[in-house]
Amino acid sequence: MSVRDGAGNVGTREVQGMGQARRIITWAVVIFVLYTIITSPVRAADLVQVGFTGISHAAKAVGTFMSSLIK
Repeated sequence: MSVRDGAGNVGTREVQGMGQARRIITWAVVIFVLYTIITSPVRAADLVQVGFTGISHAAKAVGTFMSSLIK
């Protein structure tokens, strides 16, 4: 079933439902992350450190790859 929003755009209820589902999932993830940080801050800090280490290694590998392309 087609519906019109306030701007006159035609959309479907499925698309609107997907937006609401995305919002609910986002809030659930935020609440879970906050719960994890509050209940186990040391473990949360370890996970953040592992994440940043992975990002650092990935950036270094991309830099090495780009340098090898130039040579």
